[in-house]
Amino acid sequence: MSTDAAERPKPGFLGFLAQLAGEDSLRRSLVAVRFAAATGKGVLLSGSVVYFTLHVHLAAAQIGFGLSAAGIASLVSSVLFGMVADRMPRRLLLFINFVVVAVGFGLYAAVDNAYEFYVVAMVISFFDTGLGPTEGAMIASLIPDGERVRLNAMMRTVFNIGFSAGIGIAALAAADRRLLMLIPFGSATLLGLAALLVLRLPKDGQRKPIVRRRRFGAIRDLPYVGVVGLSSVLSSHMTLLMVVLPLWTLHRTTVPHFVVPMFLVINTVFVILFQVRASKGAETVLGAARTARIAGVWIAAGCVAVGVGSAR
Repeated sequence: MSTDAAERPKPGFLGFLAQLAGEDSLRRSLVAVRFAAATGKGVLLSGSVVYFTLHVHLAAAQIGFGLSAAGIASLVSSVLFGMVADRMPRRLLLFINFVVVAVGFGLYAAVDNAYEFYVVAMVISFFDTGLGPTEGAMIASLIPDGERVRLNAMMRTVFNIGFSAGIGIAALAAADRRLLMLIPFGSATLLGLAALLVLRLPKDGQRKPIVRRRRFGAIRDLPYVGVVGLSSVLSSHMTLLMVVLPLWTLHRTTVPHFVVPMFLVINTVFVILFQVRASKGAETVLGAARTARIAGVWIAAGCVAVGVGSAR
């Protein structure tokens, strides 16, 4: 008895991604966008400290100041794009954001001083941060309420798979100074691919009417501000992984440069293996709060372990 070829499992890595996304064409398109974008970001974020230290010859303080300036741009962007995504076609806005970020990553190849780095980093951070609320708004308009938590967990897994692939490219580029240009150009190419894949997504679903609320109402909501503040503290571990540890390794140790991007490998492997499982029970507010508390304990334990190891 013959088996339909469409029902046979596809071998290899792409087959694993297709199996993870399921048979739904919308979810497969979302996975394709996320994978391309994550791989591009993995190349730059894991290799940027090596690139700007060895190729552009920026000091650690200059890199830190540029990333701080980018963080300020990100703060402004998250509020602005949250409002803009409610007022214009989200697929178009997502496409524009990806294009600008891709061009920005490519412009890193032309940066040769700290001031140019500051400007490009702020522009990239502004539009890159806008990807989150824009994509979230688009998913909310296309995916039913009860399916979003699992979808977001699955998308996070895909992000880490792509990010790990990007780390591999960055590690290859960091192994030889002549290959360092792969970092900005590789990132730009992959983000450009993500922009093209966005055009395969359907147009926005039915939108809910915008409810007018008082100005700065979110800031007046103290419980909400508290949750945001605590979440910001919890997310600071990524700065340790992507900036602090690489700078410390480059300036205080003699390990090969290609090892620096690999710091994120263990982190991404754990997320790939356990993200979907860890999201179970987080479908409600109380469940999400419990999950966040557990995550906070693990992050604190990790920071203590790093501190004790560094002190030796």
